[in-house]
Amino acid sequence: MKSEVTKIRFDTTMGAWTANLYRALAPKTVSYFINLINSGGLDNTSIYRIVTLDNQPASLEEKIEVIQGGQAIPTDSESCDFLSHESTNMTKILHSKYTLSMPRFDLNEVYRSFFITMGDYPCLDYLGNRHKDKQGFAAFGEITSGFESLDRIFSYAERSDILRNPIKLISVKVTQ
Repeated sequence: MKSEVTKIRFDTTMGAWTANLYRALAPKTVSYFINLINSGGLDNTSIYRIVTLDNQPASLEEKIEVIQGGQAIPTDSESCDFLSHESTNMTKILHSKYTLSMPRFDLNEVYRSFFITMGDYPCLDYLGNRHKDKQGFAAFGEITSGFESLDRIFSYAERSDILRNPIKLISVKVTQ
């Protein structure tokens, strides 16, 4: 049951969208993300990565399509924050289309960012093959409106998954 919902809004130069965060299902991840929002840690950052079927290595078994934003991927794990991993096995929030999830380096090592799935990707869930430890990623919410903005942003993908021309993420705010 997706109770204890926190509603948030993302505003970019290419449109806005809203999301529900599920504190009862992913309490640690949602608390971390809300603290990041309330501290302004996502304001004036960017959508800096768009992964498509065409811009990831052909050798990858499990291909995904995601939009990633926030603070850019750090160069090493020393720049990460510690956060106990809440796997999809624990939360039951799976990586279906328009899921909001937490990127990570290693287990319990996250960085000040987020990603949104643009399709259904069980490979990002617990026991999925997208991360070597098979613990998956911590899904903690879902997009509820602004799908056309996300589709427009996704169409902005480049030949590389890391954008040469990132899209400005103006603000992320808790709305309820």
